[in-house]
Amino acid sequence: MRLYLIATQIVFYVAIIPWVFLWLMAFVLIMHSASTQNIVIFSLTSIYPVVLIVCTIFAWYFHINKKSVSIAINLIPAIWWIIIYVY
Repeated sequence: MRLYLIATQIVFYVAIIPWVFLWLMAFVLIMHSASTQNIVIFSLTSIYPVVLIVCTIFAWYFHINKKSVSIAINLIPAIWWIIIYVY
């Protein structure tokens, strides 16, 4: 279980590098035209590091007693990336 948490969280934290590029593109987009859709894209992109840190803390908190909850919480950042790329 620990190996799973460590491996997935390394992948998530390495994903911060392309996140910076996406955040800069969303920032330029919102500065160009502040429509509702652009604000939603910028908000979803901006909140990713907060979600990542909160999910990491909760996944490690639940990893001893509630393994399935820990796995589900740990997958939230991956689902977040899917939502951003599909949107």
